[in-house]
Amino acid sequence: DPEDPISHGTMCTKGLSVTQLAYHPDRILYPMKRVGPKPSGKWERITWDEALGTIATKFQDVIDKFGPEYVLIGQGTGRDYESHMYRFANLLGTPNVLTAGHMCYVSRVSASLITCGNLPVVDYFVNEPKLIVMWGCNPMWTNADEYKGENFYRAYKNGAKLISIDPRKSFYGGKADIWLQIRPGTDAAMVFGFHNVIIEEELYDKDFVQNYVHGWDAFKERVM
Repeated sequence: DPEDPISHGTMCTKGLSVTQLAYHPDRILYPMKRVGPKPSGKWERITWDEALGTIATKFQDVIDKFGPEYVLIGQGTGRDYESHMYRFANLLGTPNVLTAGHMCYVSRVSASLITCGNLPVVDYFVNEPKLIVMWGCNPMWTNADEYKGENFYRAYKNGAKLISIDPRKSFYGGKADIWLQIRPGTDAAMVFGFHNVIIEEELYDKDFVQNYVHGWDAFKERVM
């Protein structure tokens, strides 16, 4: 739908290939049990009752020996079954649930609220950027909530300059006006370098800092 406010009529690779989950000839149709060593690729078909019974037995063995707290329920990205997963963990008696959000979204939101007072969203609509710094994200392949790859690429095609900060020459590095090939683990040094120039050349909003930023003097001393 070209009028969709998020996709503007585009689809990502996952969206285009999702029908393979239902129609691909090599999709798994039945429960399968490994009958050989892990690298062998040897599997045999089993019944649903056997599959559920095997899983339930393993859960019960752990609970009987160590207690339900030794069971961790985890999932990847996806929200359609999250409530069911939490209910399943509750019935098992374990409080240990791990989702992609615990490692990605929740930490990002928490840090944003503490630092900025709100969750910052890239503005690609009202004020199309003249410069985009792509650092530690990959929106063209891993769209995340409020940040969509389509919005970035539209701004890029409209003439925005691009800086890619990445040890690898990724898709963005190949298209960037400047590819900063930093060493892995040196992101913090790069951040302080940016701040040093911003402070040294007084490129920041002094009125905003004076009225709204707490701990600015201590921060300046650390950076400089």
